[in-house]
Amino acid sequence: FWNHWNPIWGYYLSRNVLRPLANFLPIYLATFTTFLFSGALHDIAVSIVKWKIILFFTPWFGLMGLIVIFSKWAGISYGQETGRYVFRILAIKEIISNRDKYGFQLEDEDMYEKVPTFKVEVDTAVTNWADFASLYEINYKVLKRHNPWLREPHLNNSSRKKYTIEIPNKGYYRVGNAGK
Repeated sequence: FWNHWNPIWGYYLSRNVLRPLANFLPIYLATFTTFLFSGALHDIAVSIVKWKIILFFTPWFGLMGLIVIFSKWAGISYGQETGRYVFRILAIKEIISNRDKYGFQLEDEDMYEKVPTFKVEVDTAVTNWADFASLYEINYKVLKRHNPWLREPHLNNSSRKKYTIEIPNKGYYRVGNAGK
């Protein structure tokens, strides 16, 4: 786990916490305790900086420890890319969802401005999304930004299924030659 997250810290924890604990505890318990120890050190560091007691990292790292133990028990091997980012994404989601709890005060001016849009329904084939976009004085890139589900440069729609396309209000983006 720590080889992907922080190799130097992982070496320290392995050498000074996990291995000594594994001499007298089952490996799963030594692993869990090592995660809790790491979380507690993080909580102490943040508490010193914030001048108040923070208890986020200890339970969070405990949860990560349980996931690692379960993964090893179940024989689940995350690919290098997944293994590296799964825990980071979960931590970021938790912090963003509870930003006040973790001391992140964001004002309205810190937020992205919502782009005003309107919806267009399409129930026929679209031979070229770039040409479609130019009808609304935007380009293909802007069209994709608002409709990330578009996977092809065209739409085959023989079943005449109804699709809703989000278009930014005219003049919001400055697009030279309407994307041509």
